[in-house]
Amino acid sequence: MVIGANDIVESAAQEDPASPIAGMPVLESVEGEDSIVMKRSMASGYAGVDNPLFYKDNTHAVRRREENAR
Repeated sequence: MVIGANDIVESAAQEDPASPIAGMPVLESVEGEDSIVMKRSMASGYAGVDNPLFYKDNTHAVRRREENAR
């Protein structure tokens, strides 16, 4: 389960040698049978890189509903 993280689970760091964060140490959450991501939005993290983990078939996203946002 990933709560509010982005770059630390950025699979592009390992999968894409052209990524700006290539080689950065990350948690290998893509290796899990299922991943649950809890974020406020699908926005990129500090590195500004879209996270491919969010689009994997075994990833389930839970996002904050905007009408309940504070």
